[in-house]
Amino acid sequence: MKPLVLLAALALIAAAAPPNCIGCDFSRADLSGRDFSNVNYTGADFSGANLRNANFRDARLTGSDFTHADLRGTHFERVQCTGCDLTGVDLHGADFTDAQMDGADMHNVIAPGIPFTGAHLIGVDLRESNLHGASFRNAEVCWHSNDERDGIVYRDEIGCIDLRGADVGSTDFSGALICRHHDDDCTKVDADTLRRYSHSDLAGARLP
Repeated sequence: MKPLVLLAALALIAAAAPPNCIGCDFSRADLSGRDFSNVNYTGADFSGANLRNANFRDARLTGSDFTHADLRGTHFERVQCTGCDLTGVDLHGADFTDAQMDGADMHNVIAPGIPFTGAHLIGVDLRESNLHGASFRNAEVCWHSNDERDGIVYRDEIGCIDLRGADVGSTDFSGALICRHHDDDCTKVDADTLRRYSHSDLAGARLP
């Protein structure tokens, strides 16, 4: 990295988090405890960063990369994290209450006991993850994806969070919801639907 570019990057990291940014590079930075609440970022690179106990409450993040980051104790309450990549990260002590994680890649995350209470989780990949004792109470975990024109439904497909190979022992799915995509028409999902479309037998989980 050229000296001037390096200095600019260090200045960005040392300063308060910019409220709006496209393509910000925070990779491998020490951002522990940093306040990113209410920011609006597209394509931000947080890969390998220390974000322990950082605050992303009410942030709007699109396509952000959190791979290899330290996210222990990080606050993601009410975050909108569309298409974010959190593959394999350690989420001990993190909080995703009321988060919107649509299309997020969260496979192989370490998230025992983590609250996803009330979260919107359309298209979220949680394969091979440690979700032991996590809470998905009242979370949107399944959805109808439909093509409707002039009151006629041409396609109505069901999808759920992908739980193949995940540890869901003692995980709480009580009150979990199935909703129509891009709609607030939600009902409680039944256990058989959740099993079928999450590709998991949900052994040991607390079912709806």
